[in-house]
Formats: sequence, structure tokens, C-alpha cells
Amino acid sequence: MLYLDLDRFKIVNDSLGHMVGDELLVAVSRRIESCLRENDALARLGGDTFAIILVSETHPDHVITLADAVRRALATPVRFADREIALFASIGARAAQPLPGVPTLAPLISQVTPAVVNISIKSRSAAEDNPLLR
Repeated sequence: MLYLDLDRFKIVNDSLGHMVGDELLVAVSRRIESCLRENDALARLGGDTFAIILVSETHPDHVITLADAVRRALATPVRFADREIALFASIGARAAQPLPGVPTLAPLISQVTPAVVNISIKSRSAAEDNPLLR
């Protein structure tokens, strides 16, 4: 499973409005879906977070390659009217086997979320230190 958090999405909603934010989420979903195979699934968990359930790939190297492909797909700015919005995402990965008697992904997501928060904080620091990423 990959857990994806859009960095600084709140800024888009606050500065450009929720309608633009909603359109951006649709564009993000389409870009992520373009990287997935038929058996994989994408779910929006809320706000600016998504889960990618990988059925087609289980080898760690392939999962990392897929995460990189998603990150590259999101790297191209999205055009809205006269604006370009650059997207950045923090992505965490967690291997899992179905848990007997557990009907939801909540336990898995709760294990992945802290790692993504840590990645997100590191990504912001790197972006703030790099004038090319501002």
C-alpha cells in the first residue's frame, strides 16, 4: 500500500478557493490512476490524502518504482485558466498481508501515516532550503 499526502494543498484551497482545489484533486486522481495497473485501486481518504492499494506489485523495488512514477506524474504543473499549480507529494509505503478478522485498512493506514508525516516534514525542509523548489 502507498499512502500519499499532497504537500501544502491547504494553501491552494485558502488562496484559490475550494472549487480550484476540487479540480486539482480530480487532476491528481487522474494522474495517479494513469500510473496504476488494472488490479490496483486508488482511494481518496480525505482532504489531500490518498491510498494506493497495490495488487499488481509486491516486490519492494517495483513498489518504489511505482511511487517514483506517481511522484513524476504529479511533478508537472497543473494549468487552471491562467495559473500553473506545482504539486508535491509525500509518499509512504507499507507491505501488508490481509489481517484475519480485520475488515478495514485502518490499522495499515495508521502504521503508514507517521512515516508520511516525517517524510513530509523533511520534504518541506529540503524545499525551503532549495531556491529552485520555492
